Amino acid sequence: MGKNQQLIKLFVVLLFCTAFIFSFSHYGAKAFEKITNVDGKFSDGTTIGALDVSGKTKDEAKSLLEEKYVAWLKDTSIELQYREKTAPFDLNQFSLESEQTVDSIKDGEKNPAFITVDKKQVEEQLHILFPQLITSDVIRVWDSKLKLIQVKRPI
Repeated sequence: MGKNQQLIKLFVVLLFCTAFIFSFSHYGAKAFEKITNVDGKFSDGTTIGALDVSGKTKDEAKSLLEEKYVAWLKDTSIELQYREKTAPFDLNQFSLESEQTVDSIKDGEKNPAFITVDKKQVEEQLHILFPQLITSDVIRVWDSKLKLIQVKRPI
């Protein structure tokens, strides 16, 4: 009987050790999947500007971003004013960098949309719209407002 008891104790210890190792490997893998986002979809709370991309893949987020950008261009108008003259700003000067925007997304956070503006083209447009504008004024405006242009406005 003494030998059978030792065999039963050994069996029970081995059974618990096996269950312990199996549980850690099984539930550890599930926890790792939740943390690392293995399915390629963005977790809850991930946004690009005001655009929620939670539960979307990179490709879905990129196409949704481009779709919203086109809608933003259609629905938005910007007017420039110099002294008493007002003129519409050509929104085609803005260029959405969708690839860069999606590649730089931090999962579960608010992210900026990368939109670029060609400074030279904007200066040309300003000179066409406001011929009385002095070049030094334009440069001063760019120097003081460049930070505002670089701030990523929500789409």
